[in-house]
Amino acid sequence: MNDDIISGYDAVTAADIADFTHYLAQLRFGQPRADDPAERAVFLARKADLLIRIAAQHTRTDPGYAEHVLHLALDAHAAAEQAALHLPLQRVGPTHRRTRTRQRPSGGARSEENSGASSRDLAHIS
Repeated sequence: MNDDIISGYDAVTAADIADFTHYLAQLRFGQPRADDPAERAVFLARKADLLIRIAAQHTRTDPGYAEHVLHLALDAHAAAEQAALHLPLQRVGPTHRRTRTRQRPSGGARSEENSGASSRDLAHIS
């Protein structure tokens, strides 16, 4: 059994299982949407976490059962990773559709011409 995977997890309580089954019931009956890839990835990750914790709880008392549950957890974890790959990438920053492109004026004046000053005017100051 792979002790590195299951060490350090909290024992599973009845409340944990009730919370998970409540989430599953909500998912099955449309709140949140079961066909949403993000919700599917979250569900599979929660399932994997719960199964790993169950496996950890039974490592010493029933190693065969713990090994079986660990395989289920690893399958759920792999499915969660696969589901996450199908999520749309989140954009950071404004999109090109929202950002206006500035067009630089062609043939514009140089800074001396804009200000009306010239280097000749500054020569008498020094």
